[in-house]
Amino acid sequence: MTGSVVIAEAALELVPLEISRDPRIISACKKRGKSPSKCLLDKSLHYWAMKGLKDAEKRGRPDLVHFTLLSLVYSPAYINSLIKIYVHTYNDVVIELGNAVRLPHAYFRFEGLMVDLLNRGEIKADGKLLLSAQKMKLCELLGSIGGNVIGFETTGPRASLASLVRETWDKGATYVIGGFPSGSFRGDHISCMDGVFSVYDSMLESAILASRLTYEIEMTEGLWRLSGTSAGSKPGNRQNAK
Repeated sequence: MTGSVVIAEAALELVPLEISRDPRIISACKKRGKSPSKCLLDKSLHYWAMKGLKDAEKRGRPDLVHFTLLSLVYSPAYINSLIKIYVHTYNDVVIELGNAVRLPHAYFRFEGLMVDLLNRGEIKADGKLLLSAQKMKLCELLGSIGGNVIGFETTGPRASLASLVRETWDKGATYVIGGFPSGSFRGDHISCMDGVFSVYDSMLESAILASRLTYEIEMTEGLWRLSGTSAGSKPGNRQNAK
């Protein structure tokens, strides 16, 4: 079986137009040799300028998205092509990762990669499409993927993550993880999920939830019960996104 993991409402976006002329934004980007249109919104750098933005508490955390993606793309589940990975951003851009893509561990390289992707719409290497980005609402994405859609939310009923995966994996499940630092999924986004559950007593970091989720998928598929080395892709078969 294969399934999908979606990082939804992710706090990953270019500096919004409405604050791009703020002197503090211009100064912060200039120090890095960039214009605001080439900078990711980052709360650690743009905190004061962000105060007037709608949903400011959920935005400006590209580092969180980076950590979560690293947990996913270096997991045996992804390496063995068990999952497709998508990022749906706060402002309704959907990023799709190709197969066997390796993302940079260094944040400054990840930042540059995301700026290029959001401005160009795609990243290719050796003629192969590694990453693509297009305007799309979350419900459109989930509808196009199909299958059983399970979201993770602290306000949902308590459930065992292992049991959830065992019960839904063979239905072509899509698992939705929040890509924001605080708050909840929007109500209209919850309405297009088949179920929303809490799998821990308090809020988990997205990267931690992603790592636990991929482990349960791997257990369900028996990857950790194989003798010797798993049949994952060899390093030479994977494409670096630079």
